[in-house]
Amino acid sequence: MIAVRRQVDVNKQSISLARLLEEIIECPHVLSRERFIRQVIGHNLPGSEDQVNGMFDHLAGSGANHINADAVRAELCDLRAHTKGIKRYTDKRVAHFDAKGPKDSPTVLQVHAALDYIDALREKYMILLRAEKYEKPQLHDEETWKDVFREPWIP
Repeated sequence: MIAVRRQVDVNKQSISLARLLEEIIECPHVLSRERFIRQVIGHNLPGSEDQVNGMFDHLAGSGANHINADAVRAELCDLRAHTKGIKRYTDKRVAHFDAKGPKDSPTVLQVHAALDYIDALREKYMILLRAEKYEKPQLHDEETWKDVFREPWIP
């Protein structure tokens, strides 16, 4: 929950996803099609010019010269909506101990949904900003976690 809270912190001294989105909203022209194509070519990523333009269309909008500030603003609002209850709970119970306490606790599903949304935004902006796709680590077979119980480990 602290990690989720950190990503929505807009304090000027914080490095967070919410601050990044705010800065993009202020200067959306920086994430231009031209810059994106240069980034992709600079990283020697495979794909034709049509494929690269198609990728930018998918990320920024069909035919757009740069990312749309209103679309980024909507993503920021969605980020805040996904994390609102988690942030409130973390502020009142984890980071600080508020005597009144929170009215309700976030569920595990709410935390997972927030993390999934943060991950989707992170992936999108990693591609737009750095032309890099993050490869998630591969999880092992579902049964692997049970292996620890199959071997006696205390003599």
